[in-house]
Amino acid sequence: MSVVAPCEPSRSVRPRVDTTRAGSGPVWRQYLRALGPGLVTGASDDDPSGIATYAQAGARFGFGLLWAALITLPLMAAVQEICDRTALATAKSLGELAAERFARRGRIVIAVLLVALIGANALNIAADLAAIGAGMHVLRAGPPWLWALLAGSAITAMVMSGSFETMARVFKVICVALLAYLGVLFVVKVKWGSVAAHTFVPHITFSADYLMLLVAVLGTTISPYLFFWQSAHRIEELRDEPEGGEDAIALDMRSTPGEKNKVRTSRADVFAGMTFSNVVMFAIIVATAATLGRHGNRDVASAAEAARALRPVAGGLSTLLFAAGFIAAGFLAVPVLAGSGSAGLSGLLGKAGVSPARLGTLRFSMDWWSPAPLEARSSRWPASAP
Repeated sequence: MSVVAPCEPSRSVRPRVDTTRAGSGPVWRQYLRALGPGLVTGASDDDPSGIATYAQAGARFGFGLLWAALITLPLMAAVQEICDRTALATAKSLGELAAERFARRGRIVIAVLLVALIGANALNIAADLAAIGAGMHVLRAGPPWLWALLAGSAITAMVMSGSFETMARVFKVICVALLAYLGVLFVVKVKWGSVAAHTFVPHITFSADYLMLLVAVLGTTISPYLFFWQSAHRIEELRDEPEGGEDAIALDMRSTPGEKNKVRTSRADVFAGMTFSNVVMFAIIVATAATLGRHGNRDVASAAEAARALRPVAGGLSTLLFAAGFIAAGFLAVPVLAGSGSAGLSGLLGKAGVSPARLGTLRFSMDWWSPAPLEARSSRWPASAP
C-alpha cells in the first residue's frame, strides 16, 4: 500500500467504509463508470495548442516523430499514476501535500512556481479560446472573435454555476468528440506499412528543426498542469462518493475489497486516459503526414491552418472533422487549465477543493483568463485568492 500522510485526529476515529457497492454491476458498466479523472486529464492534454504542435510534426517530418507517441505513453502513464495514487492514498491534493511536507522556504518556492504556472496557463487559455474562434470560422459559422468571446463566457458560466459532478459529466462527453481525429484517418489515404515502421523504429534526424520540434512534442505531451488536475479531479471524485459524505475517503479508510477495487478502477482510468491522449496524438501526426506532408504543405502555424490546408488535399469532410476535434478540445482544455493552477495554489494556501459549491476557488482561477489585460491580472492576484 502507498505511504499515507499523517492522519488528522478526526479521521483516526472514523470506521473503515465499505465502498464496494459503488463498483457493483457488469464489468463493462464498472469500467465506464470508473472513467473520469484519468480520461479527462488525458484528453485535455490534446488541447488546440498541442494539436497544432502535432500537426506541425506531421506536416514537416511526415511519420518521423510517430515513435514519440509510443515512447511517451508509459512516461505519461507513470507520472499521472503517481499523482493519482497520492490523491487516493492521502485524500489530499498535491498542493496540500506540498504544504505539509515542505518548510516555509520550500512552500514559497512552490508558490512562485505555481504562480508562474497560472500565468503560463492564462496564455495557453487565451490561445485555446482563439483557436475555438478560428475553428468556428473555418466551419464558416461567424467571425473568430465572436466565437472566442461566446466560448469564454459559456465556459465561465458552466464553471461558476454548475457542480463539479455536472462539469465532470460534461467533460466526459466532450472527450468523445476527440474521436473525430480517428475519423480523419478513414478519409485520407495512409501507407500503414510506413506508419508501423516509423512507430516502432525511431527515424531520428539530427537537425535543429527536428530536435526543437521533438522537444515541443515532449513538452506538450507531459505538462505540469496535468499533475495538479489529475490530483484535484480525483479528490473531487472521492468527495462525490455517497459513503464519505463531504469528505474524501482515503485508501486506508476503506474495507480491503473496497480498497483493491478503487486502486484497480483508478489505475484503469489513468491508463485509459493516457492511451486515449496518445492515440489522438498518433492520429493527428499520421493524418497530417499523409496529407499535408506528402503534398509539401509544411508551414502549419495553428490547428486552424492545418484544417484549412486539409480541404484541397483530403476533402471537406477531413476539414470538418479536424476543426470539430480541436474546437471540442478547446472547450475541454480551458477549464482544466484554469482549475489546475488554482487547485494547486489553493491547496498550498490551505484552501482545499476545486468545486465552486465548496470553496469558490475557481472564481480565483477565472480572473486569470478573463478579458482583462495580463498586467491587471498579475497585479491583482493576491487580492483574488480565496
